[in-house]
Amino acid sequence: MAGYYQKLESISSRLGMVEVLSEMLGKADKDEIKDLIYMTQGTLAPPFEGIEIGIAEKLAEEAIAIATGYSKEEVNADFRKTGDLGATAEKLIQTTKLKRMSKNKFKVKEVFEMLRKIALTSGEGSKEAKINMLASLLASSSPLEAKYIVRF
Repeated sequence: MAGYYQKLESISSRLGMVEVLSEMLGKADKDEIKDLIYMTQGTLAPPFEGIEIGIAEKLAEEAIAIATGYSKEEVNADFRKTGDLGATAEKLIQTTKLKRMSKNKFKVKEVFEMLRKIALTSGEGSKEAKINMLASLLASSSPLEAKYIVRF
């Protein structure tokens, strides 16, 4: 999915985008199509369900710091330079200060379910739980996957 999103970034024509999206959906497993469509729209559920990820920029910066071993200040400084927290995540995951966890080849469903779990986490300690779940997901993602996870 991240590879298709990267392709979409470089295309400005609507027909070109439709072609890339058609290819992505055509290669997807049947049980992933709904999740792919939601994620491409930047959502986790239909609007009437009111489910939002609930991770602000500062919390995402903290998750990136945990996942990479960089300080929150270093993450924030890079973000200020790029203006794109996804690009910052991609760069810092690539140059992580920590021993890399084995990279998982995530299925769309796994990422979608983890993002839903983050979104549905609430109550006492939920902020820390959300940060840690996102950090864990980022730490085991490829740099390109991390870019689009953070952008989501």
